[in-house]
Amino acid sequence: MLLIGCLWVATSGAGSAEVVADITLDRQPAAIWLDTAVGDAGGGELRVKVLTPQKDDSRSVWQVCSFPSADGGSYRCGLDREAVEREPGQWVARALLDGERIGRREFWIR
Repeated sequence: MLLIGCLWVATSGAGSAEVVADITLDRQPAAIWLDTAVGDAGGGELRVKVLTPQKDDSRSVWQVCSFPSADGGSYRCGLDREAVEREPGQWVARALLDGERIGRREFWIR
């Protein structure tokens, strides 16, 4: 299991009463990037938790990317594509702000 990287990219945006994350995938030859866009998070801790495909009715945490002070913007978490492809199936990425789930994305690795 290798962590390719976590990168914060600032963008501007208006705040909202409820913070929701939109998680998108960017599949590159060496990495799969999970781009998590959040509105004004008020500086809370953002964590992107990546879970393996389900086995025996449970999932394991593969990787966690943590951003200690998340304001509105886009946050990037990278997965080593070669390592991930050894675990084919339906993966899950969850975005949590101060421990509260604000986004979820399921994606397939074949």
